[in-house]
Amino acid sequence: MTEQDVDQQPEPAKLHESASPISWYLGPLAILFLLSLVLYIAPSSPLRDLLLLLFGGLSLITATLILTTFIWVRVPFLGWAVVASLLIVWGIWAFYTLKPLWPLSLETALYFAPMLLSVFLPLFLAVMVFFIGLRIVSGFLLPIEPPFEEQSSLVAKVRAYLQDERFTQAYELFAGYVRRHYFPMYVMTRARRQQDKLARRGKGNAYDYRGKRGVIISDCDHIVAVSDGITFKGVQGPGVIFTNKFDLPQHVIDLRPQLRTKTIQAWTQDGIEVKVLFFAPFQLDRGGQPAKLGQAIPYDEEAAFDLVHHQVMEYSRSGLEPKQRIAWDDLPVEIGTSLLQDVLGKYRFDELYEPSSDGGKWPRPRIADEFADQFETKLKEVGLVPVGGGISNIKPARGEQVLPSRTQSWRAHWARQVMQLQAKGQEERLRRIEQVRAAAYVELVEKLGQRIVDLEQAGVPVESTAIIPQLLQVLDEIVHRPAVWQRVEYTTRRRMQVFREDVEAAGTKKGELLDDEPL
Repeated sequence: MTEQDVDQQPEPAKLHESASPISWYLGPLAILFLLSLVLYIAPSSPLRDLLLLLFGGLSLITATLILTTFIWVRVPFLGWAVVASLLIVWGIWAFYTLKPLWPLSLETALYFAPMLLSVFLPLFLAVMVFFIGLRIVSGFLLPIEPPFEEQSSLVAKVRAYLQDERFTQAYELFAGYVRRHYFPMYVMTRARRQQDKLARRGKGNAYDYRGKRGVIISDCDHIVAVSDGITFKGVQGPGVIFTNKFDLPQHVIDLRPQLRTKTIQAWTQDGIEVKVLFFAPFQLDRGGQPAKLGQAIPYDEEAAFDLVHHQVMEYSRSGLEPKQRIAWDDLPVEIGTSLLQDVLGKYRFDELYEPSSDGGKWPRPRIADEFADQFETKLKEVGLVPVGGGISNIKPARGEQVLPSRTQSWRAHWARQVMQLQAKGQEERLRRIEQVRAAAYVELVEKLGQRIVDLEQAGVPVESTAIIPQLLQVLDEIVHRPAVWQRVEYTTRRRMQVFREDVEAAGTKKGELLDDEPL
């Protein structure tokens, strides 16, 4: 994921902006009020009085329900107080209205049927209007996308609304909430720990046999694993998740990139303890689907299933009772710890710091690459993919004890290496000097021999006194070569000149040509 993808994290989609739950109440209320106003103006008749009572009562009840619901949502305690007050007022009114008719017989009830109807009809209409209105607005009280956005006609919209399963489940949830028989309700929060992200709302019971529905509301970047304790119901979300009997959330999985770090203790091949910081950014496998603005973060369902089922348990040393379950976002740390310990165990301590002999990578980058390859393979097996990561410098865990001794060992080792290199260099120097000296002797002898042969072929008698001048000429040719002349010292050239002058002055006398001073 690039920085632009991180900055443009998708936000929850704005659902059903064109419809508001209050509009579904205000519309019928306005119609009932207009009908009541028309009937009030119309001439008096028994039918007009009955219709005025019906529509006027419905208007009054609907307005009361809207006001009560608004107060209840804003201040629950005050809402309860308003409902209780209305019930008390209705009870007092019904008591004083029916008191003259008591004891009530069948004949009296039939005779005073309109009076009885005027007493119980408001209560019946209130209950009827409330549940019908709840059926209409329940789907809009939750962030559920309306099923009729693409429908053009009103009839098609109503049919699509009534046939939509999620809107029906929303009504079952709120109807159960009114009856106090519903399953648990959870809402996603921004808590730091994954196990604290779901906050419970209400007092629902997953084992209530009279309940029908529960709900889990997650945002666009979280999904929830649901189970009834026996059967795994899969990973569901993001959005509104309706639950059935016994269903409870087991795990919350964050779809955003995560980062985990840990300082790992490991042992080298020669038993020296080292420490290294390991950091791993990762995320749930998205199956190649890109994140888009205005939509929930995509994910691979098979990867989410593998992630939930690869969580393991830690066991105590004293028994087989599970100590705790390792959370899904701690799996990379557990996997990375074991892998990095295995990789470092293949190296000796000295190999972690010495340069590569073949000119390749240094040990730390080489270890990091080897670890990254194995880490990516293991993460994909559990449904996760890395989005970077690496290791820090590898240091001894007990540096104050290890480093001085290792420094002395390295110093002795490299001193030995330096001495060996110096000895080899001196040996090579002497060998080359002897090779050059031997080559010069061979060349001198060959040239002198060739001159003697040339003199003999020319008929010139070759005596011992004639060899020395020839020898001097050969030496002079060799010395005056550009590569040799620059390296011959002045004193050597001077001695050769003196030697040449002595030879010329001595003539042919034997034994007097050479002095005791060497060249």
